[in-house]
Amino acid sequence: MKLSRREWVEMLVVSLLCSQCLGAPASVGAESIAVQQRYSGQYHSEVGFSLGKERPFPPRVIRSEKEFRLFKEGLPEYAVTKMRPAPKNRDPLRNASPIEFSKSMLLVVFNTHSGAPPEIASVEEREAEIVVRFFRFAPDACAMCADASGTGSYAAVLVPASRARVRFTEVE
Repeated sequence: MKLSRREWVEMLVVSLLCSQCLGAPASVGAESIAVQQRYSGQYHSEVGFSLGKERPFPPRVIRSEKEFRLFKEGLPEYAVTKMRPAPKNRDPLRNASPIEFSKSMLLVVFNTHSGAPPEIASVEEREAEIVVRFFRFAPDACAMCADASGTGSYAAVLVPASRARVRFTEVE
């Protein structure tokens, strides 16, 4: 049985809620970090992605305005679409009000071979590190278009600033 993205996310949410109701912690010794804001959108690569050779961008931790400006350079100015002329990109992060990096940091995960953005399932603090659990969706019908245009997608969360080491873990 193949589940749609929405069904999969609903199933994940229900299972997380049930585990909390039953008192089972998501991870032993972990404390959940409050997500201040969630973002997702399209992202450009300088070189086209290769569908046959999966080379996902490494996740990023953005702690400064300079790092954020570099990240925003990859957000397309115009929406990646077949419509011509292409409309302006309405990506909320591209057009977001300034982020106060003294109080917050941005955690970003990429999906380089699919139009479907990855999902950040949880952000937890364990001992001296922050653990970000995420999953990527398999290539879909628009993957060839994304691959040809060098466009993938991203998901990002804004969380309270921390100097702790951040570890990204992909959930299968």
